[in-house]
Amino acid sequence: MRDHGYDRRGAKFRHPNSSSGSYGADIKAFNGVERVFSHNANDPLHRDNLPAWCDVTAIDAFDVTAILDFGGDRTKALHDLAGRYGLNKAGERRAVAGLIFRLIREQAGQGDIETAALAEGARLGLSAAEVCRVAHWVAARALAGVGAR
Repeated sequence: MRDHGYDRRGAKFRHPNSSSGSYGADIKAFNGVERVFSHNANDPLHRDNLPAWCDVTAIDAFDVTAILDFGGDRTKALHDLAGRYGLNKAGERRAVAGLIFRLIREQAGQGDIETAALAEGARLGLSAAEVCRVAHWVAARALAGVGAR
């Protein structure tokens, strides 16, 4: 919040557009999760200014980040933050897809492809469901005649 011009006093913050000058954004823990609740009508974190997808008035750290850093675009925030912190596993999915394409080109059997893909996916930290999504994507591309070279 400080990156966006908020002043801090204890657990309270003041939005730079505060007309009253009061520290109207509180951080409180609800069920072990810290949440922000703003009383300042000029604050983008005030309940009346929250994006339509936000159905609570006390928002968590991700919601604050999505609103302040990404203009309320949660999808963009998720993709950007996952990439920034290495949580999207795109490289791992590409590696499994490459393995599957190679095995298809080598005309390996279905069982061998599944076993190798699941083993490689597990080694790279992908769940079986993630490996299956990659395999479905590869299968669709292979059927369309488009594949990794």
